[in-house]
Amino acid sequence: MPTKSRNPLANMIAAAALLALVTGLLPSGQILAQGQPPCQKFPETGKAACSKFLEYWKSHGGLQQQGFPISE
Repeated sequence: MPTKSRNPLANMIAAAALLALVTGLLPSGQILAQGQPPCQKFPETGKAACSKFLEYWKSHGGLQQQGFPISE
């Protein structure tokens, strides 16, 4: 179990990130609708990664390795 940070801001950021992960909340503030393919929209480029591409993107390094999507 991770140790608690003494920095309250760091604790709040970690809690918000966990909540976003658990609830499916996207960075743009949109919630995934049931029955639709999972998508993540990136406001930085205005593009989204969906379905199998999103799975691949996440499992192969995500933003650090793959960068932002530049096409649909």
